[in-house]
Amino acid sequence: MLIGMKVQNFTSFNDLTAFSMVASNKLRKQKERLYESDAISLLKSTVIYGSNVSSKSNFVEVLRFIKECVINPKISIESYNWYCRNHEDNRENIIFFSSIVINKVVLFKI
Repeated sequence: MLIGMKVQNFTSFNDLTAFSMVASNKLRKQKERLYESDAISLLKSTVIYGSNVSSKSNFVEVLRFIKECVINPKISIESYNWYCRNHEDNRENIIFFSSIVINKVVLFKI
């Protein structure tokens, strides 16, 4: 289960962007919306919404890419060439992924 992730310099994500399923203190009072274990309270579901051209599809691409990297760790990440094209300098910058999965932490820097 994906608990959270961070991404930078990938498709339309120029700046470091974070996603988390960890419940805030405000939501911890609404038990029906949470999955709880001894260690952590997580949201059971989340919704991604926004206007046109607001990176919703690219968010799904990030998830798909992280899934591929977890399933096939020997994947040639450099061949994707998915740096953020908002700034031409990004071609030389690192593409950063960080994912937190229950029982496993996966970090990718390209």
